[in-house]
Amino acid sequence: MRITVIGPTSPYRGGISHYNTVLCNELKKTHEVQAISFTRLYPKILFPGADQRDPESKEKIECDSTEIIDSINPLTWIKAVNKIKTTNPELIIMYWWTPYFTFNFRTLTSLIKQKTKAKILFICHNVSPHDARFIDKILTKQALKNADYFIVHASEEKENLLKLIPNAKVVQHVHPIYDVFKEKYIKKEKLIKDLNLRKKVILFFGFVRKYKGLKYLVRAMPKLVEKYPDLDLLVVGEFWNDGLEDKEELLNSIVKDHIKLIDYYVPNENVGNYFEASDICVLPYITATNSGIVQTSFGFDKPVIVTKVGGLPEVVEHNKTGLVIDTESTEAIIEAVIDFYDNKKDFTKNIQKEKDRFSWDKMIDVIENL
Repeated sequence: MRITVIGPTSPYRGGISHYNTVLCNELKKTHEVQAISFTRLYPKILFPGADQRDPESKEKIECDSTEIIDSINPLTWIKAVNKIKTTNPELIIMYWWTPYFTFNFRTLTSLIKQKTKAKILFICHNVSPHDARFIDKILTKQALKNADYFIVHASEEKENLLKLIPNAKVVQHVHPIYDVFKEKYIKKEKLIKDLNLRKKVILFFGFVRKYKGLKYLVRAMPKLVEKYPDLDLLVVGEFWNDGLEDKEELLNSIVKDHIKLIDYYVPNENVGNYFEASDICVLPYITATNSGIVQTSFGFDKPVIVTKVGGLPEVVEHNKTGLVIDTESTEAIIEAVIDFYDNKKDFTKNIQKEKDRFSWDKMIDVIENL
């Protein structure tokens, strides 16, 4: 099949870029793929992080894409569609994660419908943003109006989409696994020594934002350290503006010497180090649709503790591949960590058994059978 994929690719940072880069590379194994990326995703004034691109990683996740689209320059949208026409695609794949792209994507899809015969598939990572306003629903409905198909990764997302577009042709499929970071990492014993970590290590990984609930994990640490004096919390990720309150709480914790902070975006070649050094990854999210962090953790055969929000309980099988707990509960986190260390369930074997369900081949099968 001739497929055009529109979305950010490496070296853009973050989950959407990682997802798109891996999907493009997997599709190219069996299809003719044209990847169209962005020259600019957001104006600097609207981006809360330090940098939209990844200038640090030595180990790039390569993707043969063409950067054309500037999200605030309509002339580049026309240029992109003219480029797309040259390959006469049968399918266009796009991503939806924020209403910021409404005008951009509505224009692109309208032009694609006018100038090609291609069907349009949207893979929706957030039908509604984590801090959704009423206007966001209107914008989302407009942006997705020209789509022929949808794929979502959680039943809640499917419900949200069907509320906006009742006749949407939508397929729900699990978020595929991330094992692209597994090639490079240092042995655990050396990492623990290099990072000056104690014997037991729990990990919080990824951009730190308010909705991710880091403060509840930080508040759990005093009681956990009381029970396990050899326990450390490893927090790895860049703090966005709405996550700075969590950082302040972390820095003021009475057990802050048991909290190791790596407060910047981690280069690709170092991602594996932090997962390899840890026993379990904790995602105490207040809201969520899904999370690439879960699939990154599974890529390293590491179990996770997740909250009962969004699609997380559909991905993590309680007491098999991780632990599923109540949200916004410090006590639930404490109980889950104690359960993990005291009961020593064979999470690793169960995660390995589940990997076929999370394979990219299965995801591509879904796309091919729309």
